[in-house]
Amino acid sequence: MNFVLVGKGLWGSKLYLNLRKIGNVRKIIRSKNNYKNIDLKNIDWIIIASPNNLHYRHVKFFLEKKMNVFCEKPLTTNYDLTKKLINVSKKNKTNLYIDDIEIFKTKKIVPKKKNYVFRNKYSNYDFKQTLFALAYHDFYLLSKFIFKSKIKIEIINTKNKLYHFKITNKKLAFDFKYNLNKKPQHRINNINFASKSNFILKMFKYVFSFNKNFKDNHDRALKASYLIDRILKKNENTLRNK
Repeated sequence: MNFVLVGKGLWGSKLYLNLRKIGNVRKIIRSKNNYKNIDLKNIDWIIIASPNNLHYRHVKFFLEKKMNVFCEKPLTTNYDLTKKLINVSKKNKTNLYIDDIEIFKTKKIVPKKKNYVFRNKYSNYDFKQTLFALAYHDFYLLSKFIFKSKIKIEIINTKNKLYHFKITNKKLAFDFKYNLNKKPQHRINNINFASKSNFILKMFKYVFSFNKNFKDNHDRALKASYLIDRILKKNENTLRNK
């Protein structure tokens, strides 16, 4: 199997090491390269690991070339563009997969009336970056429970690298807390998602096997993107009304 890797930063380098275990990385496109002028003959998948703000243009270009695309999350930085790319993939009958590595840890989540999600990490992410880098994972893990009915969002804190908000529906409450001043941890209720194991390879082996239906992956990506849009809008309104 032959790949083109677009972006080889910190995460792109990890993807590269795992891609080499299952195929050949024929070309690496860095930020200064012209991705529009490469030979796509005999290439099976395009791997997008460029900065978030470049995902839309990169993915759209290769989908319209009728190439299969694996994209590091998020697919785009807003819901409408995410939906648009999924539709472009359907129109061109190509495979599109958005990184959802936490799914491959196969942890069973049993929702409670009140659910607690917390993640600690040493980082300088602002609130928006934290939503895309960390909360996105929790959103796709919990999306089928969060979207049981109409949701309500409450912003509690977005200062001093402690980001805290709640999402509730008719029956369930989800309390999300991200502390970027503490030793790394990741828990959903009593389930520990922190792991040093390599789940990238497991994900790749699933994605690159033939005859897979990625509808569930697209659904999770859309819901995660929708939640981020809603939370950012809610936060803007909260700040404006103070």
